[in-house]
Amino acid sequence: MRIALVGADFEENLGVGMLAAAAEAAGHEALVVPFNEAAAIGEVAARIVAARPDVVGLSIQFQHRAREFLALARRLRALGFAGHLTCGGHFPTLAWREVLGGGFGLDSVVVHEGERTLVALLEALAAGRPLGEVPGLALRNPDGAPTKTAPCPLDDALDDLPFPRRYRPHAHHLGVPFIPIVGSRGCWGACSYCSITSFYRDARATGGGRTLRLRSPESVAAEMALLWHDAGGPSIFCFHDDNLLLPRPSDTLARLRAIRAALDGYGVGRVAIVGKCRPDCLTPELADALAALGVIRLYVGVENACPDGAAHLRRRTQAEHVEAALAACRAAGIFVCYNLLVFEPDATLDHLRANVAFIRAHASHPVNFCRAEPYYGTPMHRDLAARGTLGGSWLGFNYRVADDRAEVAFRVASAAFRQRNFDPDGVGNRSMGVGYALKVLAHFHPERDGRGLVERGEALTRAISLETADLLEEAIDLA
Repeated sequence: MRIALVGADFEENLGVGMLAAAAEAAGHEALVVPFNEAAAIGEVAARIVAARPDVVGLSIQFQHRAREFLALARRLRALGFAGHLTCGGHFPTLAWREVLGGGFGLDSVVVHEGERTLVALLEALAAGRPLGEVPGLALRNPDGAPTKTAPCPLDDALDDLPFPRRYRPHAHHLGVPFIPIVGSRGCWGACSYCSITSFYRDARATGGGRTLRLRSPESVAAEMALLWHDAGGPSIFCFHDDNLLLPRPSDTLARLRAIRAALDGYGVGRVAIVGKCRPDCLTPELADALAALGVIRLYVGVENACPDGAAHLRRRTQAEHVEAALAACRAAGIFVCYNLLVFEPDATLDHLRANVAFIRAHASHPVNFCRAEPYYGTPMHRDLAARGTLGGSWLGFNYRVADDRAEVAFRVASAAFRQRNFDPDGVGNRSMGVGYALKVLAHFHPERDGRGLVERGEALTRAISLETADLLEEAIDLA
């Protein structure tokens, strides 16, 4: 069978790469087709139809792009594609009834993790077997009603999966290869807004298995070594794990040291590591050890610096953990950036002011902020639906902040900060890039900083953070 796998490609899409590798390992042919913006629907659809695949798979991770991918599905049918059209990812897994029942031309949804289900689907199609025998699918009954087949358990044997197919050259940052990698799957959190944890909890509830699973250090190191040598040497590895750090700092340290030891055995030299973490997983001792192992950047999940706001979002992260994590990273020389979900259903102006004060107190770290969105199937979605305050549709929900003045502040800020916070070339994104670029420079090219770039970059970061705080406070004052 020949399958075209379609997904976003802003940063090598490892999910699509995993599916392609799994299909190819089973003897099928896989074509990866990037789809990054709505304006490309015609071009992408024409490319797919010209390739004449038997199956098209759409990787729809995020709800905000669902309309574009579903429009692509309709365009494929309009152009005459008559093969099997499936999709998968966090959003269609949780909204499978609506996706299948919306008249978009889709034949199935690959529910939860897709490697084994996709291969079974391809084999059933090739053999002409009933698709109802394939576990892990959502389909339409003969009468057209959406239904599910038997569930699949979450896969514990991550080492048995093939390495992702690398379907294009890596990006380079300051001349250094930038290589995404995944060493684990899942998260132990239960944040109200998170579609990732909702996806895994739903998988565990229906098919069983553990939500957090790790590849062995040996498997991770083997893939890193292949990529490092293929890239020609020193490289940046960006771990797309939901959490690079484990709940116990000692476990994190043992794991990363084992990976480094295995890399040494493969002749791998200098690397830098980028990842994400929860604040309560980081201690000063661990931060020092991480820096020694090559960690140069951590995205720390602050999310809301007001204790009430964090509680509303079910963060279970105490304020002292946030303060300690940022201080530990700064002392260890690890670059930190973070986001604040300052607007949430129960935000008040006092909550917003607490977040503004936090930005000012930590101005050396670049920050962005936005509203917590009620993605399909999340606790926030269900809670707002139960309150009767959920607006929009399953393709994109909306809500009013309960406090009218906080809602006014949101509307003012969303208009004033739209380009600054959300455009790829906006101040928010670019300011985070300044500190990261300086860390790459210091790690790989220490001899190049002869003009005080680090000090200038830190001063610029502080100025932008303080300006962000001033402007957000102005919006609050207007409200």
